[in-house]
Amino acid sequence: MTLYLVKWQDGSSALIQAEDDDHLTDFLDQLADPGIASWQIYDGPLWLEFPKMEQGLADDVDVDPVELGLGLAEVAETDWGYDFELQMLRLLHPTVAALRERADSDERIPRAEALRAIEADLGFGLAGSIDGEPEGLPQ
Repeated sequence: MTLYLVKWQDGSSALIQAEDDDHLTDFLDQLADPGIASWQIYDGPLWLEFPKMEQGLADDVDVDPVELGLGLAEVAETDWGYDFELQMLRLLHPTVAALRERADSDERIPRAEALRAIEADLGFGLAGSIDGEPEGLPQ
C-alpha cells in the first residue's frame, strides 16, 4: 500500500495509506469532494504519536463507549478512521478495546468498570522492548 500526503483546499492535510489513487479517492469521498484535494505519494519517515489514555473520567458518571478511545475524533469521523482507531486501541489498550466492543452503541459503561479497564492496560506492554523481552503481555 502507498502512503499519500493529502492537502485540502482549506489548508488542512493528512497522511493516508491506500492501495492506489482510486482507493484513495474512495476514502477522501467519505470526508468531502476529492476534487477539492490534492495529493502526492509520500516516501519519507513516519512518526505517529497517540495521546495517553484519558483517566480523568467525570466522577460518578457512566461512560459513553466512544469516550473510551484514543482521542482521534477527527479521524474517527469516517469508516476507515473508526477502523484505524479501533485497531490501535486493540493493540495499545486491549482491555479497554474489549470493553468498548462489548458495549452496545447506546449503552453506557459504569465508570468503575471503565477505570478498571484503563488501569489494567497501564501495565500492558507491546511485543518487544529495548532489552528484547516483552513486558506485561498476557501469556
